[in-house]
Amino acid sequence: MNYILYGADTYRSRKKLNEIIVEYRLKAGGDTNLHRFDAEEDDPDGLRAAAGSSSLFAAKKLIVVERAISSPRDFESIRAALAENRARPDTLVVVWDVGLEGEAEKRLGEVAGYFDKKQEYTPLSGVALARWINDAAKAAGASLLPSEIEALAASTRGDLWACASELEEMALGGGAVAGGERVSSVFDLGDTFFSAPGQALRHLLALLGQGEEEGRIFSYLSNHARTLLAVKSYLAAGRPIPASARIHPYVIKKASAQVRSIETRDLIKNLSRLLREDLEIKTGVSRARDSLFRLLLH
Repeated sequence: MNYILYGADTYRSRKKLNEIIVEYRLKAGGDTNLHRFDAEEDDPDGLRAAAGSSSLFAAKKLIVVERAISSPRDFESIRAALAENRARPDTLVVVWDVGLEGEAEKRLGEVAGYFDKKQEYTPLSGVALARWINDAAKAAGASLLPSEIEALAASTRGDLWACASELEEMALGGGAVAGGERVSSVFDLGDTFFSAPGQALRHLLALLGQGEEEGRIFSYLSNHARTLLAVKSYLAAGRPIPASARIHPYVIKKASAQVRSIETRDLIKNLSRLLREDLEIKTGVSRARDSLFRLLLH
């Protein structure tokens, strides 16, 4: 039996692959008949040998092959192994691969008939992405407001690896909503840092108290300052913000409201100060924490 998991969304496909391996281990009581190959590095003939070998004591066998379609060293060996394994009910070959385009997509078409089950993972967007972030946040022990879900989706551009990392950090810091009581997020800090220093100071102290990493806060503010200046520039010129600017519509909406009360020269000054502090942090002259307070209080 052959099964393929593939697609540009490698976070969900990896999760599914790990679930299959865990289920096999539970049923088999270990890794005795679990074999793993990487088609970029391992000899493809090893796959045929593993699939063809038999054991009097092992009832089932699981073989995992990564990147068998996207960049195999010997595609003919892969094709032959998949063809032969279709007749073996006691051996499950799971192929894991990335998004397949061009020649790789053609190769998939050549062996598509050898798979009993195919599952493609395309990137999530819109409502599906928001639902995934909400469910993942709850699973991680964090709780997000709808606006924070939108902001996280926008800032990570739907990259689930980045989303999961952000949610893990939020959970470690106590979550966006803890014990029914609202706590600060980096988005709150970004909304106030360049326009309301008093509120921003409270958010900064709260974030640091929640265990938020100082470098991550500084990096977020630097990116946010660039976004604000870009949005202000387009608005001042009376031009729509093009898709090539790669700024999410939700971020554009929030930034547009924020920059109405901030002069362009002040946005340039803020970004210049951030760049100077960034240089001092990278050269060891300053710490991110000190730079954040200096930017806010001076």
